[in-house]
Amino acid sequence: MSVNIAGEKNASVSAARLRKAALTALSVLGRIRAGLTIVLVGEKKIGGLNRLYRGKKGPTDILSFATGDLTDLGDIFISLKQARKKAAERGMAERDYLTLLAVHGTLHLCGFDHEKPADAEKMEKKENAIMRKLNVKL
Repeated sequence: MSVNIAGEKNASVSAARLRKAALTALSVLGRIRAGLTIVLVGEKKIGGLNRLYRGKKGPTDILSFATGDLTDLGDIFISLKQARKKAAERGMAERDYLTLLAVHGTLHLCGFDHEKPADAEKMEKKENAIMRKLNVKL
């Protein structure tokens, strides 16, 4: 398993913590030969990606782009500014919310989604289990 961290370096969470979050998710899912990249970006970059790939205006906190490959799962883009806003809205520490985003994005790259209520429930249960392993309370 390998997790690369790229992009902005002014996050309130270490690259090691994000890497551990994604690696824990991969381990729980039994994806021991898989790897991915987490890219920390600004609002302009994530807003452009959101518009280009989802047809949505404005920035979001996270976007995941799966490759369909079994070993290189894809890329997770996280907006630090949007993550800060969402963490504050949820009353969470920023580092814990960024950890949650790393787990959430990893689950997306592994085929989980939350489009249908049953799928959302399945994804949330897996997400919560991984966050407990990381000792992060939601």
